[in-house]
Amino acid sequence: MVERVMFVDSQGRVIPDSKFKVEGSTSDNLESAILNLESLAPGLYTLLITARDGRLFSEKVVVE
Repeated sequence: MVERVMFVDSQGRVIPDSKFKVEGSTSDNLESAILNLESLAPGLYTLLITARDGRLFSEKVVVE
């Protein structure tokens, strides 16, 4: 289950939640999520997902 979704830009700055949207809510016990990235500036980001059991997943994301 997803506890938290974060984006970090190539400079190491955490992107505020208001800049991207997660369809659903982490309180809904999400096992998957749809992300709306239209408000993010083009560039390279790191997507960080924290699971409720403490596991951390990361993936590089290119926004064009």
